[in-house]
Amino acid sequence: MNKLILLFSLLIIIISSNVNIFADHSYWKITGKTDKFQIFDKPPAIIKRIQPKYHEFAKKAGIKGVVKLMVEVFIDGTVGAIEVKKSLMAGPGGLDYEAIQAVRQWEFSPATCGGNPVAVWIALDVDFLINNKQPVLIKRVHPKYPEYAKTAKIEGIISVEIEVLIDGSVGNVNVKHRQLSDTDGALSSTKAWRLNRVNSDNFATAAINAVKQWKFSPAENNGRPIAVWVEFYIKFELDNIIQE
Repeated sequence: MNKLILLFSLLIIIISSNVNIFADHSYWKITGKTDKFQIFDKPPAIIKRIQPKYHEFAKKAGIKGVVKLMVEVFIDGTVGAIEVKKSLMAGPGGLDYEAIQAVRQWEFSPATCGGNPVAVWIALDVDFLINNKQPVLIKRVHPKYPEYAKTAKIEGIISVEIEVLIDGSVGNVNVKHRQLSDTDGALSSTKAWRLNRVNSDNFATAAINAVKQWKFSPAENNGRPIAVWVEFYIKFELDNIIQE
């Protein structure tokens, strides 16, 4: 009973002193490394854009609009801290989360001040509109299987990032990951020499040469074609060799 009276008294004191116990949201704020008032005469320009995932359930529910972000861009053009200034759909897997995950992969030409690169914060809008479209692959050229790899019974998976231009053609291609294995699925000690002799660059080169010939229907943002980057996995499997 005494504890209840004490708790009630404390509540009265808080209310009467006009203290808002929920006013401090500082623990929600993301602190970057850059002064938000850094002066620049040339803003950062996007040179690599990843489209955010727009979940079907959100589209069917009619959830659309813009996630407004504040984004820290470093002098090397990479992204630092990100703050949500206007939410569209919060929570794990929500559209706010997807916007952040996409923008983290963006790359910029850095801002400059007096000709020197500077780190800055910029405002970015990430659109989630029903008529936005991801690029769709409409022409695939299969890579040529490296001859020595076939003889040595080596398989591989190459992960590539592909720049899809506004006309649907392929621009730059970057190799992200490479994984080689023998046909047993695991590399035995007696076969280890094979991977040492098979240069993974052979698989990467074959993947890039094929991907350069691919064709897409371009991505669209609010009905306009835009250049974006997408990721694909190119598999080299001995029981699924396709000759073009």
